Amino acid sequence: MTRKIKSPPKRKSSGGYARGDETRLRIVETALDMFGQQGYEKTSTRAIAEHANVNLGALTYYFGNKEGLYRACAEHIASFVEERSGPLLDDIDNALRDETLSRGHLLAILRAYVDRTTEDLVSKSDPQNWLLFMMREQTNPAAATDVIYQRFTTHLVGALARLVGRIIGHPPDEPETVIRTLAIVGQLIVFRRMRIGTLRTLGWTDFQGVRGQLLKNVLWQQIESGLLTQAVPSGRPRQAAGRASTRRARRA
Repeated sequence: MTRKIKSPPKRKSSGGYARGDETRLRIVETALDMFGQQGYEKTSTRAIAEHANVNLGALTYYFGNKEGLYRACAEHIASFVEERSGPLLDDIDNALRDETLSRGHLLAILRAYVDRTTEDLVSKSDPQNWLLFMMREQTNPAAATDVIYQRFTTHLVGALARLVGRIIGHPPDEPETVIRTLAIVGQLIVFRRMRIGTLRTLGWTDFQGVRGQLLKNVLWQQIESGLLTQAVPSGRPRQAAGRASTRRARRA
């Protein structure tokens, strides 16, 4: 069941702004860690305040209540993701204004996005608690999912679906286009969620140098081969379509 989130009261302007921002950030980072480790229901604001080394009144002052703090955690992640990936998606939007781009050029644009995103996802820059926070949120959607969706996911899927649609010759809002787009995103995200397990399985220490390039090359081969496969006719199984093509070829 989706939890209803009440908007926290706005903080009044006061002196000591830089110090106040530092305190606010410390509370958010502590809350992200505790929400990620224990979940929303099992995490109390009193425990967060204690671990952040602030009094409970400070937490209430900045966020209003537990729900407000939870939303602030999602906003914190969304802001970072927007700053890092927003320019890449803007580049895709700008490129797609040119209706004369060849398929090869469109694939090159997608390849640039895939390579850059892969580098970001397998780096150590994102705190592990962010991943835990979002994984818990996805199993029990609440305000964090709404925040991420409204501030980033719509832009991400929208831009990539327009690009994928141009490549396969289908409208961006057609189910097949959206599914192919989400499949691409999923192939990238899985290596963030399974970063440690992947490294252990491969016997690698990191994804730097030739190891990182190999990962990018294999991912791109998977993605490109999927896009270059003949599009699935709407409402018609691929196997049946293949048999029909064979019959037509024989008659010819």
